[in-house]
Amino acid sequence: MEISKEILEELVNCYDDNQMDHEYFLNIETKDIAFVSSYIDRNEYDELMEKVEEGFGEIYFKVPQTDSREGFLDMEEFVETVYSDKAKSQLYDVLSRNKGVFRRFKDVLMEYCPQSRKLSY
Repeated sequence: MEISKEILEELVNCYDDNQMDHEYFLNIETKDIAFVSSYIDRNEYDELMEKVEEGFGEIYFKVPQTDSREGFLDMEEFVETVYSDKAKSQLYDVLSRNKGVFRRFKDVLMEYCPQSRKLSY
């Protein structure tokens, strides 16, 4: 199965999104990613879950999600190794926020090290 960079980036974002109230499933035939959440309309939720359950393991595969606490600890350890005081300060600022920490952390890294963009795929 061939996956475009766009789909791969979307899968990475799904992997990083570790909210307890939703899940992501990749349809390997269409390459669509199904978003299943307790916040969507109940009928839509039931219909989507029925499709996923019928094709689970053959067409639909669950996108795993990170353990946010482990990832957060990794980021804290990484910040300790940063030499630039300005970058270190911005990274600590990102870590002190509640929402979007992983994405903002990556954005700060890209700002200071644009060549790392190649590593994100």
